[in-house]
Amino acid sequence: MQTKTIKQLNQLNLDFYQQFSNSFSDSRNYYWEGWQKLIPVIEKLIRNKQVGEKLSVADVGCGNGRFASFLYETFPQIQIGYLGLDSSSHLLKIAGERRKIFESARNSWQVKNFDLVENLLAKKKNRLGSNFDLITMFGVLHHIPSFELRQKLVQSLLDQLKPNGRLVISLWRFPQFDRLKKKIVSPNVAKIEETDLEENDYILDWKKSESAYRYCHYTSLEEMKEIVEQKGIIEETFLADAKEKTANRYVIIKL
Repeated sequence: MQTKTIKQLNQLNLDFYQQFSNSFSDSRNYYWEGWQKLIPVIEKLIRNKQVGEKLSVADVGCGNGRFASFLYETFPQIQIGYLGLDSSSHLLKIAGERRKIFESARNSWQVKNFDLVENLLAKKKNRLGSNFDLITMFGVLHHIPSFELRQKLVQSLLDQLKPNGRLVISLWRFPQFDRLKKKIVSPNVAKIEETDLEENDYILDWKKSESAYRYCHYTSLEEMKEIVEQKGIIEETFLADAKEKTANRYVIIKL
C-alpha cells in the first residue's frame, strides 16, 4: 500500500475518534466478555512476579481506559503499573478521569498520546518506555493500514515483552455478521480509491448521529499466523464478545 493511502486512511480514523470520542466512549463503557477469559493468563503472569513487584501492563489503543479499570477491580490486591496509549486526546482525557479513582501508592497509571501509524511510517521503533509483563491491543489492529505495518507493529510489541510475558490482541470479525456488514460502504464516499486498498480492507459508516467513516481491516487467523511467524508463537485463541459471543477473536502470543 502506498504511503499516501496509509496516511489518508489513518487521518480518516483520527478525525473520527476526535469527532465522536464521547459517543464512542459511551458505547464502550462495559467490560468485554473476552477479558474475563483472560483472567487465568493474567493470574499466571502474577504468579511469576516477586513479592512487592508490580505487574507491568501496556494497553495499546487504550481509549477511555476501561481495561485499566477492569484490571484494578479484578485484581485489587495486586500492584499494577499501567501505561495506556491512544491517538485520541479526547479519549485520553476520559481515561484520565478514571485515573483519579485507581491510582494510588500501590498502583501507577500513565496515559500517553501516541500515533502508532505515524510512528511506524517514520520507521521509529515503537518503544513504549520499558518492557512489560502484559501488552494488550484491543480493537486496534483493524485500524492499521497495510499488512506490512501490521506485521511491523506486532513484531515491535513482541520485542517489548519481558521473559514469559504475553501479547494479547483482539481481531474484530465484523464481516462475519450481517448487522455489521450493513455498515460497509463504498470507499469513494470517504474519497478513497478502492484500487488503493488491500484485500479485506473496508470503509465503515458509524451511523449513530450522522455519517462518519472509519477504515477497518479484517484480519483472519491465517493472516495473524503470518504476521507473527517471524518471532512469536500463538499460544491460544478464542472467540468472545457482543451478542453473538463471537465478535472478536482473541489471540494470545508469546515469544
